[in-house]
Amino acid sequence: MATGPSAAGRHEVTWDLQDEAGRKVAPGVYLYRLSAECGSAARRMVVTR
Repeated sequence: MATGPSAAGRHEVTWDLQDEAGRKVAPGVYLYRLSAECGSAARRMVVTR
């Protein structure tokens, strides 16, 4: 998870497919949200393994 301020520009976050307790998540559809001062966007991702 990425939190807190970041410098302007392109950024990348990688999810290790584990939940907050360190357990591997099940295959399925997951929702994520990106937020910035200028707005936010929500999208879906599909985990297949």
